[in-house]
Amino acid sequence: SRPDDFALAAVKELDQLRTRSDIPAAPLSEADHLLWASVYQFNRDFGDARVHYQAVVSGNPQSGTVPNATYQIGRGLYLEMKYEEAVKFFQSVADQFPQSQSARDALASLAASYLRLKRIDDAIATYKLSIARFPAGPNPERPYLNIIDALHEAGRHSEALSWVQQARTRFRYDL
Repeated sequence: SRPDDFALAAVKELDQLRTRSDIPAAPLSEADHLLWASVYQFNRDFGDARVHYQAVVSGNPQSGTVPNATYQIGRGLYLEMKYEEAVKFFQSVADQFPQSQSARDALASLAASYLRLKRIDDAIATYKLSIARFPAGPNPERPYLNIIDALHEAGRHSEALSWVQQARTRFRYDL
């Protein structure tokens, strides 16, 4: 029930058993693929997690779990610092499932990937898209702050100050 060391050892052994030619393996259910993928992902074994997330995406393309499975593939690639590859998966989620919870997370991760790749304008455009699509999501100030940080780090101080003013106006709180 927890993605700890014991669960990791168990899914590794089960995966090894499944690849043996002398033991016919029944196909895993979507739920099992997701469970095993989450154990691998939690333990930072992103390659093995990717195998199971990809099995969900390929084997169940109409499933409601596909947006998150696709996002998790991108997240693993991002955490492996494979930003160019991660961009493809995050963009796919944002394009194919534009109003999903996974799309909101994918847009944030897509923008962060662009920042890592020094593609500042792409990152800012993605944060703006996130603001437009999810104006009332949790932490709606986060993309504003990320735009301000990106502009500041790029030395575009007057643009950053403009976004500071926009954020102050949008998130004005009466105390």
